[in-house]
Amino acid sequence: MSKTTRYVIIGGGQAGGQAAITLRDAGFDGEIVLIGEEPLAPYERPPLSKAYLTDESVQRQEFRPLAAYAAVYIDCRFGRRVVLLDAGRKTLTLSDGKVLHWDKLLLATGGSPRRMKYANGPVHYLRTEADALALRTPMRKASKVVVIGGGVIGLEVAASARQLGASVTVVEPAERMMARMIPMEISRLMEQLHRDHHVDLRVGTSAHAIDATADGGAEVHLSESTLRADLVIVGIGIIPNTELAETAGLPVDNGILVDGCGRTAHPDIYAAGDVANSESSRYGQRIRLESWQNATRQAELAARAMCGEDIVHDDVPWFWSDQFDVNLQVAGLPHLADRTVFRGGRDPAHGVTAFHFAKERLIAVTTLNNARDMGIGRRLLSNNVQVTAEGLIDESIPLRRWLKVSTPA
Repeated sequence: MSKTTRYVIIGGGQAGGQAAITLRDAGFDGEIVLIGEEPLAPYERPPLSKAYLTDESVQRQEFRPLAAYAAVYIDCRFGRRVVLLDAGRKTLTLSDGKVLHWDKLLLATGGSPRRMKYANGPVHYLRTEADALALRTPMRKASKVVVIGGGVIGLEVAASARQLGASVTVVEPAERMMARMIPMEISRLMEQLHRDHHVDLRVGTSAHAIDATADGGAEVHLSESTLRADLVIVGIGIIPNTELAETAGLPVDNGILVDGCGRTAHPDIYAAGDVANSESSRYGQRIRLESWQNATRQAELAARAMCGEDIVHDDVPWFWSDQFDVNLQVAGLPHLADRTVFRGGRDPAHGVTAFHFAKERLIAVTTLNNARDMGIGRRLLSNNVQVTAEGLIDESIPLRRWLKVSTPA
């Protein structure tokens, strides 16, 4: 590889940082440029909706210090934005006017919070460290908090606000919380958790407008009522940042379309992380995932593909969420299931394990405060082990035994 070859990564988040380091690990000895809009090295985002809000002493957790990138000659250009991408000429233009040529390019541009159309009052969104820091003081002062959106971010923020003593209402247009991520049975357990902590859950209703009040608060207008709030946080999902890909003429559909190795339709452009809509051989469909695990793994494999090492990204999806004293973990895609069974009881205080089946095949595992079972469940899914619902719920059979006695499907 010629040392004059330049690989550029657009996106200074988790996926971008991981890809840059992986390029060096894979043996690429050319120039690597890592560009990010935030003026910060890649950092952990999960604490933003939890510890960042409840503990003022919490500091940024960088994946690696800046010195680690410099040590392997990665040119980090943080606090800069790419305003133009020319796929034909293989150039990009930065917000400071500089033009860079690239030989191969990775788009790890992530996503941006979905905005409410009729928010005339003060609202907060949570995606970056700056967003979290801007929320710290208002959340401590607020006595009434309204959260729009009952997904992972919404419920984590709701839990944080309750821990700080505020009265909290969550507004969710679907008929249950976290409907896109977890099945009905688990939604009900998480809903009960929040109600036990005196969170007011409003399901099946939408906020159609938010207006400012004279005292600096807001009125949240629902279809049948109006909520008064000192603080409103909107967490209604993200929109993948595909603008550069679109201007470059790349196919886009709920993210940048890539194959199992992260390649786009352009032979020298790749994509990874929240912005990538990838082919999944495991599930026989396209999937765009927003998780810590996916951002890391997909970035690693896309970087290796840029170096000529093709490894198809076929990992079992996995994410977690901490809400109050409950750790929720989900492996696989439980929304595809047609049957859910529980091993043991349904009290999070004693650990909950649920297995999800589609046409009698195990396709997902969910646990509450039961990381040990999740570890085994992820191995069952990864190895495509053939199991039965009846066998898994039989507590007289150690769960680990299925790893030894079952054969791959």
